[in-house]
Amino acid sequence: MKIFRELHVVAPSNQALSWSDLIGRVQAKLDLGWSRDIESEGNWARDYQTKPPFCFRCTKQGRREEARLYLGCSETRMHVFNVVPQSVQRLLLHQFSAAANKGTGSAHPYDKRRWFDFLIEAYKSGASLDSYTLRRWLIEEENWPDELATNLVEEYEFARSLLTQFDQKSANEPGN
Repeated sequence: MKIFRELHVVAPSNQALSWSDLIGRVQAKLDLGWSRDIESEGNWARDYQTKPPFCFRCTKQGRREEARLYLGCSETRMHVFNVVPQSVQRLLLHQFSAAANKGTGSAHPYDKRRWFDFLIEAYKSGASLDSYTLRRWLIEEENWPDELATNLVEEYEFARSLLTQFDQKSANEPGN
């Protein structure tokens, strides 16, 4: 992952506020399309079974794309550890890839659930992600082994075809 800037907040030794209190104060001052994303924090806790980071999101405004910003905390330090664009395919594909076992692809039940989430949302949103770009991204940006990237691309193509056929069949059934 390319890091363009790092941001760390260090608590003074006589810190009177907890990180939660500080985040609450920040949340109260947010404007210009920024808000706290408590739902994403809850999803993180559920999916990764760890203490969630603080999450904020911004809406698309002008040249700024919609994105989520994740803040991780230790006892004395808070840092931005991820800023994620919110286009559906980028977000879900990154969530899958970052957490998946790159030795087994989508074989593990948690990996499979995240992979299916990506496949369904990419289809529902009409994502323009082609197989060539997906394979390149998996290998070059996310460091997937060639064989597993190829397998995931085949699953992607199959899922898109299956979901398209399902929608066509459903639309032609009586009562629809």
